[in-house]
Amino acid sequence: HDAFRRNLLTRDRPGEEPETVAIDWQIVGTGAIGEELAPLVGVSLQFFEFDIDRAADLDEAAFGAYLQGLEDAGWSGDPRAVRL
Repeated sequence: HDAFRRNLLTRDRPGEEPETVAIDWQIVGTGAIGEELAPLVGVSLQFFEFDIDRAADLDEAAFGAYLQGLEDAGWSGDPRAVRL
């Protein structure tokens, strides 16, 4: 489970909004809900791919988008379970 910026690619689609595509190059499988958030935020900061002074903004955006994706997929659980 290694979701971080280097594994998140943007695909341009003519006439549509760009699409973010996540690719897991090494470890494929199921994991605990919210498990991808720590590497996404932490590794992005570790590799200096995001301004450390805005770490809270990255955390908030990633967490909010993750919750929205879960809701879009029909999940209606407690957001605290995602936060780990």
